[in-house]
Amino acid sequence: TTDGSDPTSNSEVYGAGARSINSTTTFKFRAIETGKLSSNIATHTYFIGDDHELPVFSISTHPDNLWSNDRGIYVRGTNGIDGNGSNGPANWNQDWEIPVYIEYFELDNSLAFESGAGAKIYGAWSRSINPMKSLALYFRGEYGKSELNYKLFESKDIDTFQSIVLRNSGNDFSNSQFRYGLMTSMMLETEVDAQAFKPTVVYLNGEYFGIH
Repeated sequence: TTDGSDPTSNSEVYGAGARSINSTTTFKFRAIETGKLSSNIATHTYFIGDDHELPVFSISTHPDNLWSNDRGIYVRGTNGIDGNGSNGPANWNQDWEIPVYIEYFELDNSLAFESGAGAKIYGAWSRSINPMKSLALYFRGEYGKSELNYKLFESKDIDTFQSIVLRNSGNDFSNSQFRYGLMTSMMLETEVDAQAFKPTVVYLNGEYFGIH
C-alpha cells in the first residue's frame, strides 16, 4: 500500500518487476498467502526530490485515522465535541489515540529508529486555530516498542522516552515558530528544569507537513 493503510489480501500485488515513483512515498509491504500466517508489515519511506537540512519524522497510518469525518483526529469532522476555542464540535477535541508507524531519519539521511506507536492531537487552542496540529506520540507495547531508546536531544542527557511531542509552536505558529524553543533553550543553563527543543520536518503518509 502507499496510502498509509496496512496491506491486506485485497491490496495491490508487488510483482517481480521494478516500480517507478516520482514523488516521496511511504510503502507498506506484507507477504500474504492463503492458509498461512501473514508476515509482519515492513514500512519504508522513499524521499524523491526532497532534501532537508533538518531531521525527518515520517509517520504513516490509515488515512481514515486522520481525515475521515467520523474518526479522523486531524479534521473538524462530524463526530466531535466542543472545547479548545473551537467554533462548534470538532473531532480534534476528542481524546482519540490512533495507531501509527514512525520512521526517524537523521541529518545524514540514515534511518535512526522506527517503531509502531500511538498518536493523539496535542495542545489547547492551537489545535483549533492552527491548520497544522501538534501530535503527541506514545510508545506502548501494544504497538511495538514500550519505550524509545534513542538520544533525541543533544542538550539533555536523556535517551529513554515513553512519549514525545511534535509541536506546532502553539501561539507562536504564525510568527517566528521558534520562540518557545528559544526560551526553553535559554533556561537549560539554569537549575530550572526545561523542555528540550529540536526542529524536525514531518511527513504524514508521504506528504510534507511542515516543521514541528
